[in-house]
Amino acid sequence: MFARHLLLYSPAMRPFFLPVFAIGLSICPLGVSATELKPADNVQAVGGAANEAEADPVAQFALARAYLLGQGVDRDPAKAYEWMQKSAAQGYPEAEGGLGYFYATGTVVAKDEQEAIRWFRKGAEKGVVRAQYNLGKTLLDSKSPDANWDEGRTWMQKAADAEMLEALVDYGHILYLGEKGGSTDRAAAFPYLLKAAEAGHKDAQNTMGVIYQFGQMRDIDLALAEYWYRQAANQGHARAQSNLGAILGPETDDPERRVEALMWLLIAGNQDEITARKRLAELLLGVRANEIEEARKRADQFFGSNLSAKKRMKQYMDEAEKARDETIQLEVVPVEPKMPGEL
Repeated sequence: MFARHLLLYSPAMRPFFLPVFAIGLSICPLGVSATELKPADNVQAVGGAANEAEADPVAQFALARAYLLGQGVDRDPAKAYEWMQKSAAQGYPEAEGGLGYFYATGTVVAKDEQEAIRWFRKGAEKGVVRAQYNLGKTLLDSKSPDANWDEGRTWMQKAADAEMLEALVDYGHILYLGEKGGSTDRAAAFPYLLKAAEAGHKDAQNTMGVIYQFGQMRDIDLALAEYWYRQAANQGHARAQSNLGAILGPETDDPERRVEALMWLLIAGNQDEITARKRLAELLLGVRANEIEEARKRADQFFGSNLSAKKRMKQYMDEAEKARDETIQLEVVPVEPKMPGEL
C-alpha cells in the first residue's frame, strides 16, 4: 500500500507511512454531474434519458454514480453496477474505468484484481484521469509476483501530471522515498508535493514541513516548516501536530510558544501519536502546572463539541500525571540519618 502520513522528528529518523487504500469512482466531466442529481426531478430526467431507445451513456453513467453514492436517490450499489455496465457497453470511457471500481473493491461482484485492472486500463487508455490513477494504484499495490510496478508508476505519473490531488500526493511520495521500484528523487518530488500541499492535502503539508525543517531540497526555513505543519495539524493530522509541537519548542523561553507547543503535543498524544506521548512524559516532570493546565484548556477548545475526544484527553492526562507522580516518588529515596559514631 502507499506511503502516507510522514513523520520525521529528528534528522536521523526515516519517515514512515501508514497504508491507505483510496480507489474512487471516476467523476463525470460531461452532462449531468452527481451534485446536479440531488433534486428528484433531475434524477427522473436523467433516468428518462438513460432509458430512451437510443440511451445516453453519459446519463447512464451519471445515474450509476448517483446510485453508488446515494446522491438524489437511495444508495443502491446493485443498481449502480447495472447502469455502469450499460454505459460501459456503449464504450463510455468514464463507465469503463468505473466498472473497475466494483471489481477492485468487491462491491456487488466478487473482488477480482485482474478484472479491475482490465476495466481501469480501458478508461485509462482513453484519457480518464481517475482510471489512470486507479490503474496505477492497483498495479503498485498488487501483491502478485507479476505486478508491474514500472507500468504502475507510469500511470500514476500521468494522473499526477493531470494534477489529480490523490495522484499528486501518492506519486510525490513515491519519488520522495524511492518506493515501488523507483529511485529516490526528491527534487522531482517537490513540485508534486507542493501542489498537493497548496491544494490542502494534509499528508503533503506535513511532508512540506519536514522538507523545510531539515533542509531537504531547500534551505532550512523553520518559519515555512511551522506554517506547513500548522496547516496539516489544523486538519487533524496527528504527526503534523506532534511535529508542530516539537518545532514550537516546549522548552523555549517564550511562554506563549511553550503553551502552544504543549497543546499540540497533548492533541497528538490524545490520538496515540507515540513521539508526542514520549515527549510529554519527559516534559511533565518539569513543566509548570499553570502552563499544562492552559494547554489542556486550549486542547479542549480545539476538540470543540467532540465529547469523546475530550473524554480521552482527560483519561490520557490522568494516566500521564499518575505516571509522572510515580516517577517522582521513585526518584525521591529517603535516606536514614546515621547515628553518632557510625561510618
